[in-house]
Amino acid sequence: MLRKAVEKCPADHWEAIVGERPFWENAFHIAFYIDLYLTRPGEPWPDTPDWAWPNAAGLGRHMEPPFEPLSPEEIGPVLPQDKVAAYITSMSEKLTASLGAETDGSLAGESGFFWLPMTRAAAYLYNLRHVQHHAGQLCASLRRVGVGVDWVGMGQPA
Repeated sequence: MLRKAVEKCPADHWEAIVGERPFWENAFHIAFYIDLYLTRPGEPWPDTPDWAWPNAAGLGRHMEPPFEPLSPEEIGPVLPQDKVAAYITSMSEKLTASLGAETDGSLAGESGFFWLPMTRAAAYLYNLRHVQHHAGQLCASLRRVGVGVDWVGMGQPA
Protein backbone atom coordinates (compact mmCIF):
# COMPACT_ATOMS: atom_id res chain seq x y z
CA MET A 1 0.00 0.00 0.00
CA LEU A 2 2.89 2.33 0.72
CA ARG A 3 4.33 1.83 -2.76
CA LYS A 4 0.91 2.32 -4.31
CA ALA A 5 0.43 5.55 -2.36
CA VAL A 6 3.77 6.85 -3.64
CA GLU A 7 3.04 5.79 -7.21
CA LYS A 8 -0.47 7.29 -7.18
CA CYS A 9 0.58 10.57 -5.59
CA PRO A 10 -0.17 13.37 -8.09
CA ALA A 11 2.85 15.52 -8.96
CA ASP A 12 1.19 18.56 -7.39
CA HIS A 13 0.71 16.65 -4.10
CA TRP A 14 4.27 15.25 -3.82
CA GLU A 15 5.37 18.35 -1.89
CA ALA A 16 2.14 18.76 0.12
CA ILE A 17 2.55 18.78 3.88
CA VAL A 18 1.39 15.57 5.56
CA GLY A 19 1.65 15.95 9.30
CA GLU A 20 4.68 18.21 9.68
CA ARG A 21 6.71 17.27 6.58
CA PRO A 22 6.14 16.98 2.82
CA PHE A 23 4.57 13.82 1.40
CA TRP A 24 7.83 12.85 -0.33
CA GLU A 25 9.87 13.22 2.86
CA ASN A 26 7.44 11.04 4.83
CA ALA A 27 7.56 8.40 2.06
CA PHE A 28 11.36 8.37 2.00
CA HIS A 29 11.50 8.30 5.81
CA ILE A 30 9.39 5.14 5.83
CA ALA A 31 11.44 3.46 3.09
CA PHE A 32 14.74 4.22 4.80
CA TYR A 33 13.55 2.94 8.17
CA ILE A 34 12.16 -0.23 6.61
CA ASP A 35 15.64 -0.73 5.16
CA LEU A 36 17.30 0.03 8.49
CA TYR A 37 15.02 -2.11 10.66
CA LEU A 38 15.35 -5.09 8.31
CA THR A 39 19.12 -4.97 8.77
CA ARG A 40 20.19 -7.90 10.89
CA PRO A 41 22.28 -7.40 14.02
CA GLY A 42 25.96 -7.29 13.16
CA GLU A 43 25.38 -6.22 9.56
CA PRO A 44 26.32 -2.67 8.56
CA TRP A 45 23.44 -0.25 8.59
CA PRO A 46 22.32 0.95 5.18
CA ASP A 47 23.70 4.16 3.78
CA THR A 48 21.38 6.83 2.51
CA PRO A 49 20.96 6.05 -1.23
CA ASP A 50 23.27 8.07 -3.46
CA TRP A 51 20.30 9.88 -5.02
CA ALA A 52 19.14 11.22 -1.62
CA TRP A 53 20.75 13.90 0.49
CA PRO A 54 22.17 13.12 3.94
CA ASN A 55 19.57 13.20 6.71
CA ALA A 56 16.72 13.05 4.17
CA ALA A 57 15.05 10.29 6.22
CA GLY A 58 15.16 12.23 9.48
CA LEU A 59 11.93 14.19 9.00
CA GLY A 60 13.70 17.53 9.36
CA ARG A 61 16.25 16.36 11.94
CA HIS A 62 19.81 15.07 11.89
CA MET A 63 19.81 11.29 12.00
CA GLU A 64 22.54 11.12 14.65
CA PRO A 65 22.08 12.07 18.30
CA PRO A 66 21.17 14.62 19.56
CA PHE A 67 18.82 14.71 16.52
CA GLU A 68 18.88 18.50 16.21
CA PRO A 69 16.64 20.16 13.61
CA LEU A 70 18.19 20.68 10.18
CA SER A 71 19.07 24.24 9.25
CA PRO A 72 17.49 25.64 6.05
CA GLU A 73 20.79 25.25 4.17
CA GLU A 74 21.00 21.55 5.18
CA ILE A 75 17.62 20.71 3.68
CA GLY A 76 18.18 19.29 0.24
CA PRO A 77 16.01 19.15 -2.85
CA VAL A 78 12.78 17.22 -3.25
CA LEU A 79 13.57 13.56 -3.88
CA PRO A 80 12.36 11.96 -7.12
CA GLN A 81 9.07 10.10 -6.83
CA ASP A 82 10.18 7.22 -9.06
CA LYS A 83 13.33 6.65 -6.99
CA VAL A 84 11.39 6.61 -3.72
CA ALA A 85 8.89 4.12 -5.22
CA ALA A 86 11.72 1.89 -6.47
CA TYR A 87 13.39 2.00 -3.05
CA ILE A 88 10.16 0.87 -1.42
CA THR A 89 9.79 -1.94 -3.97
CA SER A 90 13.32 -3.16 -3.24
CA MET A 91 12.39 -3.63 0.40
CA SER A 92 10.18 -6.63 -0.48
CA GLU A 93 13.30 -8.60 -1.40
CA LYS A 94 15.13 -7.45 1.72
CA LEU A 95 12.17 -8.49 3.88
CA THR A 96 12.14 -11.97 2.34
CA ALA A 97 15.89 -12.36 2.86
CA SER A 98 15.80 -10.97 6.38
CA LEU A 99 12.94 -13.16 7.56
CA GLY A 100 14.44 -16.20 5.84
CA ALA A 101 17.69 -15.76 7.78
CA GLU A 102 16.01 -15.61 11.19
CA THR A 103 15.99 -18.48 13.65
CA ASP A 104 14.09 -18.99 16.87
CA GLY A 105 17.23 -17.87 18.68
CA SER A 106 17.81 -14.74 16.61
CA LEU A 107 14.17 -13.68 16.93
CA ALA A 108 14.45 -14.02 20.72
CA GLY A 109 17.69 -12.00 20.72
CA GLU A 110 18.29 -8.27 20.82
CA SER A 111 16.76 -6.04 18.14
CA GLY A 112 20.15 -4.76 17.04
CA PHE A 113 19.22 -1.11 17.66
CA PHE A 114 20.20 0.61 20.89
CA TRP A 115 17.03 2.71 20.85
CA LEU A 116 14.81 -0.38 20.51
CA PRO A 117 15.27 -2.34 23.75
CA MET A 118 13.24 -5.31 22.57
CA THR A 119 13.63 -8.66 20.88
CA ARG A 120 14.25 -9.00 17.17
CA ALA A 121 10.73 -10.44 16.78
CA ALA A 122 9.24 -7.40 18.53
CA ALA A 123 11.33 -5.13 16.27
CA TYR A 124 9.63 -6.64 13.20
CA LEU A 125 6.28 -5.67 14.72
CA TYR A 126 7.62 -2.23 15.60
CA ASN A 127 8.71 -1.80 11.97
CA LEU A 128 5.27 -2.85 10.74
CA ARG A 129 3.52 -0.41 13.08
CA HIS A 130 5.84 2.38 11.92
CA VAL A 131 5.00 1.65 8.28
CA GLN A 132 1.28 1.50 9.05
CA HIS A 133 1.38 4.81 10.90
CA HIS A 134 3.00 6.79 8.10
CA ALA A 135 1.39 4.90 5.20
CA GLY A 136 -2.00 5.66 6.77
CA GLN A 137 -1.10 9.35 6.89
CA LEU A 138 -0.09 9.32 3.22
CA CYS A 139 -3.17 7.39 2.09
CA ALA A 140 -5.46 9.72 4.06
CA SER A 141 -3.79 12.77 2.51
CA LEU A 142 -4.38 11.29 -0.96
CA ARG A 143 -8.03 10.58 -0.20
CA ARG A 144 -8.49 14.23 0.75
CA VAL A 145 -7.45 15.21 -2.79
CA GLY A 146 -9.64 12.56 -4.42
CA VAL A 147 -7.03 9.82 -4.94
CA GLY A 148 -7.89 6.41 -3.54
CA VAL A 149 -5.38 3.74 -2.63
CA ASP A 150 -6.78 0.22 -2.71
CA TRP A 151 -6.23 -2.12 0.21
CA VAL A 152 -3.49 -4.69 -0.37
CA GLY A 153 -4.30 -7.87 1.51
CA MET A 154 -2.76 -11.31 1.79
CA GLY A 155 -2.20 -13.05 -1.51
CA GLN A 156 -2.35 -9.87 -3.56
CA PRO A 157 0.70 -8.63 -5.43
CA ALA A 158 2.52 -5.87 -3.61
